[in-house]
Amino acid sequence: MKMDATIPENLHGFVAGIAASLDFGQTTMKRVIADLTPDQLNKVPAGLANNIATIVVHVCASEVSFAHRLKGVPVPDDLARKYLTGPHGDHLPVPVGETAESLKAKMEESRGMLLATLATMVDTDPEEELSWGKDRTATRRWILSLLPGHQSAHVGQMQMVRKLVLQG
Repeated sequence: MKMDATIPENLHGFVAGIAASLDFGQTTMKRVIADLTPDQLNKVPAGLANNIATIVVHVCASEVSFAHRLKGVPVPDDLARKYLTGPHGDHLPVPVGETAESLKAKMEESRGMLLATLATMVDTDPEEELSWGKDRTATRRWILSLLPGHQSAHVGQMQMVRKLVLQG
């Protein structure tokens, strides 16, 4: 089986590399959840704070939030509710009623939003500073650089949770 990452034709350079890395991570996420039941997706193993569904929705929420932040606009209320974006404490907001298929659909939709934003950045200065919190700024390059590492860390969590859920 050939392993490869899909890069949309309209993306180039640094942005294309980010997209390829995210594509690889999403493919892995889909494999992690493919054969899990809703009960397995929503089970929180003893000693842990989150389940697989929560982690997937969080990764999707990050893509939705970053897509909008890179455009300089807030996440619309309907998307904020769907992806449970916004501030949270020690525990992520818990989605309700998710299945492997509904999570895959959210992954596709959030990635589509992010790729659409990335496609508009062809002539955008990656060093342009955007607001990042109350008193900080960050370059577009820095913001984009966060996404693959963030996704990768959560893929590892998902794999660990999956192993614990299937054991017990």
